[in-house]
Amino acid sequence: MGKARGIVVGCVLVAGIAASVASSSEEATPVDDDEAATDDGPTGETASTFAVGDTVELGDVQLVVHGVTDPLVASNDVVVPAAGMRWVAVDAEVRNIADEPVAISSLAQFEVQDATNAAYDVTVTGENLPSIDGESPPGGGRRGTMVFEVPEAATGLRLVFTGDLLASGSAVVALG
Repeated sequence: MGKARGIVVGCVLVAGIAASVASSSEEATPVDDDEAATDDGPTGETASTFAVGDTVELGDVQLVVHGVTDPLVASNDVVVPAAGMRWVAVDAEVRNIADEPVAISSLAQFEVQDATNAAYDVTVTGENLPSIDGESPPGGGRRGTMVFEVPEAATGLRLVFTGDLLASGSAVVALG
């Protein structure tokens, strides 16, 4: 069963990459731009930072961060954050607005950055949370909770989402 799931996940990622090959650089745009703020990114380019609850369109998808739990407290004593670290849970939804299926991968398309621009990937927890990973059909969506392990002292957290696996555009959502 584990090997078959690995093959399926690999096929979904390959399909997503193949579908993204035709994509070029994408710029994140708000669907409702009432709350979008603009700031200069690390490369000097203008980048938009969105808020929790904003609908952000990036290429063939829309992203909505529905909520943030900071810190996420472990429900057991076995799997807990490392010493000096905390878990931050992000409830997010990706909607497919394309005519073709879109692959969503929390590992390949999401990270959390802090005020020092240090990046943190999705972590494995013992929590029973819905997964955002998988394929979304045209007009469909995937909603799930991703957990990131960050230092206890980390501030200025933001979620960075790359809509298409091979495109250079990304969307940034302030988490605090």
